[in-house]
Amino acid sequence: MLMKRVRNTLRSWLLTASQFVPVIFTIWALVVIRTLPGPGDSPPLRLDMSRLQDSVVAYASGVNETGYQLANAYASYLRDHFSSVQLAYVNNISGYEADPDVSRFLVSEGERSIATYNNHYSIACEMSGDVNVTTDSRGVTVTTNRTAAKATLLFNNQGYHAAAISLNTFANALLQVAGLHNTSLLSINHPMPRTGNDIVNDQITQGFEGMALAVNLQFGMSFLAASFVLFLIRERSVKSKHCQFVSGAGSLTYWSATFVWDIVNYLPPCACILVAYAAFDVQPLVGDGRFLDMLLLLLLDAWAMLPFMYLLSFLFTVPSSGYVWLTIFNILSGNFVLCQYCVSLS
Repeated sequence: MLMKRVRNTLRSWLLTASQFVPVIFTIWALVVIRTLPGPGDSPPLRLDMSRLQDSVVAYASGVNETGYQLANAYASYLRDHFSSVQLAYVNNISGYEADPDVSRFLVSEGERSIATYNNHYSIACEMSGDVNVTTDSRGVTVTTNRTAAKATLLFNNQGYHAAAISLNTFANALLQVAGLHNTSLLSINHPMPRTGNDIVNDQITQGFEGMALAVNLQFGMSFLAASFVLFLIRERSVKSKHCQFVSGAGSLTYWSATFVWDIVNYLPPCACILVAYAAFDVQPLVGDGRFLDMLLLLLLDAWAMLPFMYLLSFLFTVPSSGYVWLTIFNILSGNFVLCQYCVSLS
């Protein structure tokens, strides 16, 4: 009788594949949980032009100035360190030669397309005067005229960090003027520490992850539990069960053989589920010796679930109908012990 059950199961490849539905649902839930960003501190942000890709930086210098050291240093720093940044020297733009007003240039660009302006024009600078520097005998650069140069730093407040980036860019340009070509300033915005409310919300989010694992596992186990009634309903509907009893098979032998083979079919999906938990390093379910607890819980679930499915199989005469209705029943009723265990561990 047991060999007959084995042959019937091996011949039904579709049924065998359907018994691995819990594994598919479990792996899918684990992939989604691992893919979505979890709670944690935000990364520190560099405050430089690398955060503003494809930006256009407008700058200008005074018309009657002779050296343009500051404007040249400003453009040189941006050109050397940020290749994606486009420079717009207002002094060389048609219509602005006599009055290189950066503000007037930015207003005209904004009137042309406000969307393009907000996406590409983040910082700007308007400079006048020269920075005169000398080098003493010890090689130390000293500024001899601190009031000769003036600069107005502009930024688009659509970007939260534009003001800091504009100031950092100009500070690095001043280092270029002073001859410190191998020196630069790096500005970093570190996140504020999380508050108590943030920590509590993170714990709630982790609880939802445990619930997602439990629900997907319970949903898949509903299909697995219902799959064991197909052969029982078929054997009863075609009188195969009756023929076995007439041939001398007892009730204890029949149901014992059925239970043993169903347990054998039940173990591979459970093993795959535990392997998936271990592969994704789900510590609440497999860490600190809970691997064996989870295996024992799954075996106890089979011990309680299989006799119940055997009893409900007598309500149906069509195997497919029994499979569908018992799957729906299992989904609606739920395996509460398994679900509560997973949630409590998470």
